[in-house]
Amino acid sequence: VLVIPYQTRFKPFKRIAFATVMNDTDAGVLGSLTQLAGHSDSEILITNVTSDKKEERSMKLFFNQCHYSKIFYRDIIWFNVADCLKRLTDDVEIDLLTIVHRRRSFLQEIIGGSVTRKMADHPTKPLLIYPCSTVEETLTVY
Repeated sequence: VLVIPYQTRFKPFKRIAFATVMNDTDAGVLGSLTQLAGHSDSEILITNVTSDKKEERSMKLFFNQCHYSKIFYRDIIWFNVADCLKRLTDDVEIDLLTIVHRRRSFLQEIIGGSVTRKMADHPTKPLLIYPCSTVEETLTVY
């Protein structure tokens, strides 16, 4: 799903931010995203919002699955993911924010709500939402 704010004028994507938890599912999304970025020679800023540092071993496994020269990584230690992503879109010049929507249990929805929903409710930049999927063939190839 691509969500574009009403006031936003379309322009080619030069910098794409990808908010990820850096697991196998997101590695497949990154592969799909690199193909999209390749059409406009865009940079991809991978952003991992976490409450603690990611293991370097898991980072290497995540990045080894992708062969794209314009990938940059930013590890942000922040408690509230939606708040952090909103600040990222305000403070960093990006043209597209990409996230993966994961199903949440009823209890999780009551307690905190979905990060995807929070981002899609009032987007300030175009937002590309991938569904969480463990089947590689279901991801879009551009």
